[in-house]
Amino acid sequence: MNGAPVADRINQLPFQRWLPVDELARTLGLPSEQAERVLRAGRRRGSITVNRQGEQHLFMRIARHPLPSARLRPSP
Repeated sequence: MNGAPVADRINQLPFQRWLPVDELARTLGLPSEQAERVLRAGRRRGSITVNRQGEQHLFMRIARHPLPSARLRPSP
């Protein structure tokens, strides 16, 4: 899955709310296997975290803070 469509899908998720995979799939409008791919990609990029409670996995979208731009740093 391409980076831009993954980011678009992740941006549809609510912030700071734990959701199970089936509810995330409904929110994203994807079948569960495609939703799981989006979640794995989001975890690799650091925009989604997981909470394992026994057999159930809950996912949450987290706010990422971008690194400061190199051009904003003072030159030596």
